[in-house]
Amino acid sequence: GFYPKGGGEVVVKCSPIDHFKPIQLTTPGNITHVDIAAHVAGALPIKIAERMSSTARSYLQHHLPASVKLQVDNIQEPPHAAVGSGCWIMIVAYSNTGCVYGGSALGKKGTPSESVGEEAATSLVADIQSGGCVDSHLQDQLVVFMALARGRSTLRTGPLTLHTKTAIHVAELITGVKFRVTSESPDSFCVVECDGV
Repeated sequence: GFYPKGGGEVVVKCSPIDHFKPIQLTTPGNITHVDIAAHVAGALPIKIAERMSSTARSYLQHHLPASVKLQVDNIQEPPHAAVGSGCWIMIVAYSNTGCVYGGSALGKKGTPSESVGEEAATSLVADIQSGGCVDSHLQDQLVVFMALARGRSTLRTGPLTLHTKTAIHVAELITGVKFRVTSESPDSFCVVECDGV
């Protein structure tokens, strides 16, 4: 479902585990390939997805090494799979050391498709260039798993987001663990460490 109407559903199935293993993400490596998926749903034509992905692809070709493989999928969601009309793009980059970065954008009425594609690509490239091993939207989510893992977790990120700072504070309050954050400057990458419970 799309804003403002909503109506989307997610089904999650999982099995319990005994404990979390520590996270060790400290070497960004080099980007090897990127997947671009542009989606349209409802009354929107596939041409909108094609324009979003074309702009994103062009931006990435100018900002990533020529050796990076780009895979593009333009997807028209079937009428029964979406509530309302809308469009979005998701870009995922993978490094040779196992790091994964994401950039995404949601189309809005009156916003050109090309701007949506560029927004997602710009966000992705900024996170890759930050020197971290994860994007700015994932760093705060990993804090919880670091606190609950058995052993020492180490995560290299770009500059900490406010969400990440808040997640660290709350995780320390709830679990009693202590996080250590080191960085050379406020604009450089950070190393976040934690001895989990």
